[in-house]
Order: sequence, then C-alpha cells, then structure tokens
Amino acid sequence: MNNIAHAEDAWLNAESQFEEWAIKFIREWYRPIAEMQIGMLLKTLPPDVAEQLRAMNPEGYELMIKKYGGE
Repeated sequence: MNNIAHAEDAWLNAESQFEEWAIKFIREWYRPIAEMQIGMLLKTLPPDVAEQLRAMNPEGYELMIKKYGGE
C-alpha cells in the first residue's frame, strides 16, 4: 500500500468513529428531554390506555412508573 491508501483508510476510520461518537453524544444530550416527555405522557394517559399498557406488560409498566413518575 502506498501513503495515499493509508491516509484514505485512516480518514475513513476516523470518520466512522466520529459518526458513532456523535450519535452517542446526541442520544445522551437529549436524554433528559426524552425522559421528561415520557413522564409527561405517562401523567396524561387516559385511564383505560394506562390500564391496557399495564395489562400488556405489568413489569415494564411498573418500571416506567417508578422511573418516570407517572401516576
């Protein structure tokens, strides 16, 4: 391989690593907003919808209520 090929490989590798980092960063940056929205949604669910969610997955529903402070 020549120097140009090495440089191109290094560039592509760095670009890929940066894209992965950027996705993780954005996900973590917006996590508080997403969690706030989930909490607001849980607090405003109609009772029949909340009961359907609880029936579909009781453990998951209770975990969300504990984590996001629904009811």
